[in-house]
Amino acid sequence: MDSSASNSDNSNTIVVTTVQACIEAVASVEEDGKVPIVLCTGSDDPQSGVSWCPDCVTDLSNLQLIADPVIEKVMHEHGSDQQVLIICKVGDRTAWKNPKNPFRTHEKFQINCIPTIFVWGTHKRLTEAQCVNEHSVELLFED
Repeated sequence: MDSSASNSDNSNTIVVTTVQACIEAVASVEEDGKVPIVLCTGSDDPQSGVSWCPDCVTDLSNLQLIADPVIEKVMHEHGSDQQVLIICKVGDRTAWKNPKNPFRTHEKFQINCIPTIFVWGTHKRLTEAQCVNEHSVELLFED
């Protein structure tokens, strides 16, 4: 994997910041006989340390769970050792809003909104508010 990829504390999670790093991570996961599940989310704000994307993080003012915590919970409770979550940080707000953002234009991604989570190589895909629905996310993680 290139320098824009890293393993998180969870061995079933890889964090990347470029399309190329994601493709390399997918290849590595598949080579190990595992299923890559890709989550595209906003990059972390350098000052706050959390994603700039309001749909991707916890809304502390309302104590409302948004996408990332729901996906992490389902991954922990329902994910298998044969699944690896690849978290793609799509860039800061300005980079994401650019219509030429590689995550928007690359044929393997073609995402129009974040958060988006999908099982690589399948049609299983959830976007925005669907990522907050715990039951929908559970179905995505089913074999």
